[in-house]
Amino acid sequence: MMKTIEMTVIVDESRKLILQLPNGISPGLHQVVLVIDEQPQANDSIDSENIDAAFAEMVNDSEYQIEARQIESEFAVIETQRKAI
Repeated sequence: MMKTIEMTVIVDESRKLILQLPNGISPGLHQVVLVIDEQPQANDSIDSENIDAAFAEMVNDSEYQIEARQIESEFAVIETQRKAI
């Protein structure tokens, strides 16, 4: 089953995109389709200093760290299983 999630995100200068998905999304390997405006929204322009601050705040969040470790562990297991096939 596919789920549509609409959100406004920040794309940094290196074109990296960091998403915080809702709790209803199970950890693991997912296929994602990204639809993006070719031009950024003018009123949502954020300089790199603010992007770095937002990222630092998210990374220092203990719940984020726990979820990130769980996802990394589960992804490693899935990758190992996939390579064994």
